[in-house]
Amino acid sequence: MQAMKKCILFAFVLLNSTAKAQCDMYFPLTTGASFEMVSYNPKEEPSGTVTYYVKDLRNGGTEADISSEVKDKKGKVQSTAAYMVQCKGTEMLIDMKSTLPAETLDGYKDMDVKAKGNGFIVLPGTLTVGAALADAFMSWDISAKGQTTVMTTLSMSITNRMVEAKDTVTVPAGTFECYKITANSRLETAIGGMKIPIEMKTIEYYCPGTGLVKSYTYSKNDKLQGTSALSKITK
Repeated sequence: MQAMKKCILFAFVLLNSTAKAQCDMYFPLTTGASFEMVSYNPKEEPSGTVTYYVKDLRNGGTEADISSEVKDKKGKVQSTAAYMVQCKGTEMLIDMKSTLPAETLDGYKDMDVKAKGNGFIVLPGTLTVGAALADAFMSWDISAKGQTTVMTTLSMSITNRMVEAKDTVTVPAGTFECYKITANSRLETAIGGMKIPIEMKTIEYYCPGTGLVKSYTYSKNDKLQGTSALSKITK
């Protein structure tokens, strides 16, 4: 019986270690780890930075709380946010709150916010060129504190996700071999009977063992809106 318990414990530790190793492909899951992305405007001029910090780890290191800090080009903090990442089997799940501008939900911090939807962007443990990735959807019903009447609904969807290529990408942090993932995203704000949609196209480059290295955001008419590139990483 004691030997069986040891085998079960060993299997549990091995599975958690394997899952964590898969997740480390996309995110440095170590307490205190951080990475910084430099943001550029459409003219390719630096406009600020976003720094992500790994705070608390749970469940054998397969779940982590992440905080982010947005600074302008002068280094002044503009906003902060928090979200979660987790491993599930060989997949990494990234909280869809990470896709929203930090100031969006921050503007409703004194109100009741109820989230609905699958809530996570899924990245498989192994990326393959030509593979289609799962869509993601999330919405937030916002009402006055203590009230049930919904005043505003924010909806975020990410669709048509595709692993298009494997490219060499150079950023301030170095040169990386990355997978190119394209997607369409839509952020809609509904107030009363009025809906205000913002549609975008994104290109993201993920490097196994490092994570997100570079991203491009375009309008639905293919006009470049901004770029971000990995500038620092601490594991």
